[in-house]
Amino acid sequence: MQLIHRLFLCLIILSLSSCSFFPSEIKTAERLMETAPDSALQILQNINSTQQLSESDRALYGLLLFKALDKQYKPLGPDSVLNFSINYYLSKGEDVRLANCYFYKARMYKYAMKYDESIVFYLKSLDNLKNTKEYNLLAKNYADLGDISLIQNEYNKALAELIYSYQLADNGVVQNHFTDTADWRTTGTGA
Repeated sequence: MQLIHRLFLCLIILSLSSCSFFPSEIKTAERLMETAPDSALQILQNINSTQQLSESDRALYGLLLFKALDKQYKPLGPDSVLNFSINYYLSKGEDVRLANCYFYKARMYKYAMKYDESIVFYLKSLDNLKNTKEYNLLAKNYADLGDISLIQNEYNKALAELIYSYQLADNGVVQNHFTDTADWRTTGTGA
């Protein structure tokens, strides 16, 4: 009887340790994302997103996979992975992660030159970033919207979006008027 208990205990320990392997790999990939996105991508590509992952880990996996692919200038996909993340973060009310998912969904459409669909997702991303201090993500959204406006020959709109993006990237310091920001970066005077 004790042998059966020991075998059962060993099976439980093995199953728990195998389940915890993937979340630690996902967390490692998350930590490496900014400094070594190629390594993060390699870790993520070695994980099967549908096996042995909790819903929260699967959602994070999808977001990180798209982020790593984008940082490595690789095609974004499959969108079913990101759609799971969007649905999960939408149901949990995690606005910043949801905004990131919408951003990468928008980028996927932008790269496919589906600009109308792309704009919809950039705006969804911006809606989820209201009242946050996620200046880098806000800046990237506005920069991409500016790129699309340029492509669509909406030059005044593009200029406004790109200036706003630049100001957000500058630690969130947003000026109300373009003339207020005139310095060496805009005038080339080196002052």
